[in-house]
Amino acid sequence: MAALVVLPLLLGLRLATTGLHVDTDIQSILPRSAAGTGDIAAIRQAGIAASPRIVFGVRGGTRALRMNGAARLEASLLATGLFVPASTDIAETAAWIRANRYELTCEPDVNALDSDWGSRLARKARGLLYSGMVPLSGIDLTEDPFLLQLEHLECLTPITSMRAIDDQTTVVAGRLTKSPYKLDVQARLREVVEQWRQDESLVGLDLLRTGAVFFAEAAGERAQQEISRVGGASVALILLLYVLAFRNPATAALALATVVAGALGGSSLCFVIFGQVHFSVLVFGSALTGVSADYAVHSLAARRAGQSACDGAAHGGTTNLRRALTISMLTSVTGFAALLLFDIEVFRQIGVFAIGGLFLAWLFAIAALPRLDRLGTARPHDRSHLLRLARRVTRLPRRWSVLAMAVGLVVLVAVPGLLAATFIDDLRRFQAPSQDLIADRDILYPGADGQLATNFLLSSGDDRQAALRNEEDFLSGAGSSAFGFVALSRFDPSEIRRASVREAYAAYLLAPHLESLHAELGLEGVASTTLPPANDAAGRPAWLKALEFEREGRTFLLAPMLASGALAAPSAGQEARLIDPGATYGRALRDYRGLAFQMIAASTVFAALFIYLVYRRAAALLLVLPPVAGCVLALSLPALLGVPTTLFSVLALFIVLGTGIDFSVFQWEMRRDRTGWTGVAVVVAALSTCAAMGMLGFSDTLPVQSFGITIATGVIASMAFSFLLPISNQEAPRANAHGI
Repeated sequence: MAALVVLPLLLGLRLATTGLHVDTDIQSILPRSAAGTGDIAAIRQAGIAASPRIVFGVRGGTRALRMNGAARLEASLLATGLFVPASTDIAETAAWIRANRYELTCEPDVNALDSDWGSRLARKARGLLYSGMVPLSGIDLTEDPFLLQLEHLECLTPITSMRAIDDQTTVVAGRLTKSPYKLDVQARLREVVEQWRQDESLVGLDLLRTGAVFFAEAAGERAQQEISRVGGASVALILLLYVLAFRNPATAALALATVVAGALGGSSLCFVIFGQVHFSVLVFGSALTGVSADYAVHSLAARRAGQSACDGAAHGGTTNLRRALTISMLTSVTGFAALLLFDIEVFRQIGVFAIGGLFLAWLFAIAALPRLDRLGTARPHDRSHLLRLARRVTRLPRRWSVLAMAVGLVVLVAVPGLLAATFIDDLRRFQAPSQDLIADRDILYPGADGQLATNFLLSSGDDRQAALRNEEDFLSGAGSSAFGFVALSRFDPSEIRRASVREAYAAYLLAPHLESLHAELGLEGVASTTLPPANDAAGRPAWLKALEFEREGRTFLLAPMLASGALAAPSAGQEARLIDPGATYGRALRDYRGLAFQMIAASTVFAALFIYLVYRRAAALLLVLPPVAGCVLALSLPALLGVPTTLFSVLALFIVLGTGIDFSVFQWEMRRDRTGWTGVAVVVAALSTCAAMGMLGFSDTLPVQSFGITIATGVIASMAFSFLLPISNQEAPRANAHGI
């Protein structure tokens, strides 16, 4: 009973000292490492660099109305403190390029900086100067007569959506200062958009939008709608089950109290250990501890069968019930403990949540529930249809031949099912993006101009200079493909490249062409071919800082690809390589899926050993058969129907294993019950688990769908097999030295 008080007290202490922090970053559910290469860390950093970009398009109405709408929108975005307009980044970038113009070049290969290159720059500058089409305001021709600042801005800076898309669209572009995957960021931007659209002074205008934040928000809204829809139906079905089984709605409240106790225990332990808990842990964790309702169901059923502690020790009821609950809790905890081995923080949190939740729910069921259940009198003449059906099933003879036929049927389904199984580990196939947002994106990024692709170049080195040189070497050999990368080394080159470029400007541009250009422009004074030093005081643009990071004593550089750039580039070594985030995460998820299978096998073996140690007889090993059959059918039967398998399908097997063992243990421990209540409890527990999590199979999101389908199939199969175990004529189980 002390745990029922201690864990809430610890939670209160945590709340009073540091507060409770819920992580709303969706990227936290992704793996954090991959074979020690830094690829996963780089992908996360690339997301930080690219995903904050957002673009709005104000369409329709008059030009004055569009400009007014764009100005109001930008002002509202700035007021959030989350938005930096593209004009700020452009100004910072222009200042940096102006200060370093003689150390930057559009050519990726320094070997191409020769006399022909210098002559081309001189001719291009003369053409621009005499064309009358280039705005020269803000350009000091005495400092930059060859218009190098304009040259570098054109070839180095990614094409942005600040330019006019058409004469009916005004663009507002920029970046977010916080992760677009945080729910509070999404909510704040949604509020800005809704207020803008409700502004009566802007009637007649449409608002287009694109960016990772909007795609993430749309996916979150769809998931929330699914959870609400499925959650409402689940609650209704569970309440109906309890009313049909126990003939009294009060029993549903008692079962709910057990689940609440489990949720409190899980959340308390999570916050105490981790401090910050991901929101998905609270969503899925609550569903996982819904399994703890099984403890309430069996406790209530045992009381009504006249076998609870309050009704005497007939048939060893108290010992059997508590032992069954304890064995079920320990085996389930063992299964969820395997999640602690994953290098995904969210999985570890779910494991801790489930362990704490199941333990406190078990404690509540054996210590508090019997005292709260005042209506649990034995009713041998109960008119419940479910009870009468369970009584008939319980009294059926359980023969080895029937069990053998059932196992053979499982094998017949499993072999072709597993051979036909298809595995999906591609994150891009997990959920279809919003078609409305895709349409907006195609308008705002015509031909993919200015849009960053998900692929990027990852370069590394023992220090920053080494990493820059490795990136430069890659781009030098990439030819025209180099222009498809937004590379840090092109804006802030290595010291070696800086020196080479300065020498090339002095030798091939200033020496042969500066004096004649000065004379043509009528500039006073003698032209000096001495290059000015780079002005470090300009400061690197903020958006460039996100293109490098440190990890394990090494420096990594990211070079995002433009979607309009070439997708093929020369192969490179370990120091510089192309990264496809989808493929990288796919490999990581595939590896995790293999590890999950190993953990399921290990958990099954441990459960079998644990049961053998408890009962000290080989016949007890039959209790592992129902969950094993459930797991096999949960994978093979959906595969036969064309449902793909994901990592989340395998993770669902932990629940199938835990609930399946519960069914077996209670069938074994309560086999002397002839009232039918044990059978009712097993059926209600199975159906309530399916209602709580199996209905997730109706989701449109593939991982959630596969999770629900696997649970529904496996739990029903485990339940059915538990009724086939030939244990009705076995001797009473023997407890071990500890009475378990």
